[in-house]
Amino acid sequence: MKLRILPFLIVTLISASVFSQETQDVDIDVLVGKLRNLSILFIDTDAEKISQRQQEKIELADQILEHPDMEESHRLFAVITRLQSLGIQFHNLYRDQQQDDDLNETYRKAIEEGLEDEDQRIMIEATTAQAGFQSGLFILNPNKDVAQTAAKALHQLGELGPKDPLVQTARRLLLEQLWKSDEPELVFKALDKIDGKLAQIVLDEIEGSTDQDTAEFLWARHFARFGDLVAQLRLADMYETGKGTRVNHSQAARWYTKLARLGNRSAQVKLGDFFLEGKGYSQDAKAAVEKYQAAAAAGSRIAQFKLGQCYRNGTGVEENEADWRKWIRSSASNASSTDVQAVYTAIDFKSAAESYQLFYESLVEQNPDDFYYLNNLAYSLLIMDVKNPERALELINRAIELTTDDFSGIANFLDTKATALMQLGKTKEAAEIFESVLDKLDDKKPILESLIECYDKLDDAEKADEFRKQLENLKGSDAQ
Repeated sequence: MKLRILPFLIVTLISASVFSQETQDVDIDVLVGKLRNLSILFIDTDAEKISQRQQEKIELADQILEHPDMEESHRLFAVITRLQSLGIQFHNLYRDQQQDDDLNETYRKAIEEGLEDEDQRIMIEATTAQAGFQSGLFILNPNKDVAQTAAKALHQLGELGPKDPLVQTARRLLLEQLWKSDEPELVFKALDKIDGKLAQIVLDEIEGSTDQDTAEFLWARHFARFGDLVAQLRLADMYETGKGTRVNHSQAARWYTKLARLGNRSAQVKLGDFFLEGKGYSQDAKAAVEKYQAAAAAGSRIAQFKLGQCYRNGTGVEENEADWRKWIRSSASNASSTDVQAVYTAIDFKSAAESYQLFYESLVEQNPDDFYYLNNLAYSLLIMDVKNPERALELINRAIELTTDDFSGIANFLDTKATALMQLGKTKEAAEIFESVLDKLDDKKPILESLIECYDKLDDAEKADEFRKQLENLKGSDAQ
């Protein structure tokens, strides 16, 4: 299938004959400068804009490679950039299950030339490109011949950098794409002949000899040993949680420590948790604070929140309200939705209600119309030691007003509102709302408990007993 890329390629071929004269009239440093500017991180979701930018880079690289004043550093930069841009063009197509024969051929020739280059850096780039190119071709057309070529390319990539973390990471990512493809066994059977240990992990999972969790554990362990940082973090988490293996806090601590020394913030936070809980190491609150401080200074929102909690509770440091406020507010400052979700799940909401109240207070100041933040702030005010149901009701009503008609979480918001009403003594109104959301929420136990409390206060024994029976039945089914 021919896409928008094709006209750019035609223009490139037609223009090639006139490059020489035009290129000689342009200073080489100007060309290199333009290419460097285009190579700066560029984020855009528009496929046509992405394609056009990559094509501009390819044309500039071609001009540099034809320039009479080209030096070896210029050549190195141009060749590698050209390979990468062709790769981006190719991958953007195959991910949409589309291909362009002219692009494929151009990319193939660039890879072949790179593999024959005397420069080690170009050869590594070309070997990586070859593995990605062949993997993409297999995903587009999964057959035995293409599988064998892809397997060989991936093996060569592994041979090229057996101890290079970046090379091994690239190889793992490509292999994981193939593992998720329609016919993964074709590639891994071909790979089994040249890299049996790695291929067998996947083949055993495909054939049902091992379960998926065990396969993923063996996979992570394999690449972790080659320095793949993502695989090391996965492996540490699996040892901590027992996914695919037995829980082994000592092994988890070993891998987290290794990553923390490299400045990995997630690992530093995990080590802080381990020291705080006495997992893998002896319990040491001061050591936990040190780990949180390192990650917090590097910008980890979770670490900043947990460090704030330490100052709030006097854990590993002297209790200090000013530092508590500083770090909790810092964790909320310009936080992304991903950051907020990570903090939300970091510590039990009820055990850190005051900190969450300050956290969401800060978020609402920055985002006054975010109904999620308004709801969570309202909820925090209802579970603190000193509750504030009046303000909570005001906030949750505002949150409900801001929700859209298709919002799926409205039952949770109504639950918050009913709780506020109950604390304000508006029991009948609260009971009506609790009943309206009972069948819409997965966790029915707290709703049933609230309904029993409401109808006890309303002296409606019949309704209270009705919900007591439902609660007993729920507890009985959970026990089974």
